[in-house]
Amino acid sequence: MKPTVLTLFIAFFYITTNPLFAQQLTVEPNPGKKEESFFRFRFFKSGLLGFNSIGHLTVSGSGLLNLRYSGKKGSFTEFDLSSTYSPLFLNSNDQRNAVSHLLNPLGGLVNVSLRYAIPLHIEEATASKLTIRTGLKLVEAFPIKAIDGQNFLDQYAEVGWLYQNLIAEDALQNQSLYFMAYPHFFVHHSGAEQRASFFGQNLPPTAQGYGVELALDFNRRLWISLTGSQFVNATAANNLQKFVLALTVGVQLLK
Repeated sequence: MKPTVLTLFIAFFYITTNPLFAQQLTVEPNPGKKEESFFRFRFFKSGLLGFNSIGHLTVSGSGLLNLRYSGKKGSFTEFDLSSTYSPLFLNSNDQRNAVSHLLNPLGGLVNVSLRYAIPLHIEEATASKLTIRTGLKLVEAFPIKAIDGQNFLDQYAEVGWLYQNLIAEDALQNQSLYFMAYPHFFVHHSGAEQRASFFGQNLPPTAQGYGVELALDFNRRLWISLTGSQFVNATAANNLQKFVLALTVGVQLLK
């Protein structure tokens, strides 16, 4: 599938305006109770550069528009508008290429999501939270029949356990090393006709799966993350049921 002019514009916009690249997992330096609740409004919050085992090089942006409300007890509610562009894909299988956008949490030309986190256990160096995320993404892909158009809508829901651990810290040098883990389950749904247009009978209208993301973050600037995910009810045809690994490396220039 050839990228559209709109897709190229969005990719160029991210590269030239985003001051940072960041993984989906974000370190929260003070994850526990706050003295007071607060609301934050931001543009161009973060970005992502990665490569997965399907053969996609991805450039993503999270927080084109980001609204976040943090409660006193450590919970938060977050609205996020994101987008992903693939300047390079080495796989010639159009259905696998489309699945890559579904399995990418930030995938899709347009991705709108709402996330809610509930604290489960908070200590000085560690924190764990239950997270619930739901959203809608517009995916650009190549249909089985060219007359069907090159976009489809995907609704998704996700529930997971977010764990954060401060491994080392040097307060005098303002340095820190965090480990983060995020095992989760997800559901993706599209209309039956749209699913058939892009996947035939190989991916049901309601597709379930699971994923795990592991990350190391140094000083909230240098990080590396590894994500694995898989649909459990896809057919073996076109290898849509295969486990997909994604590696992301980046540097955050601004905190």
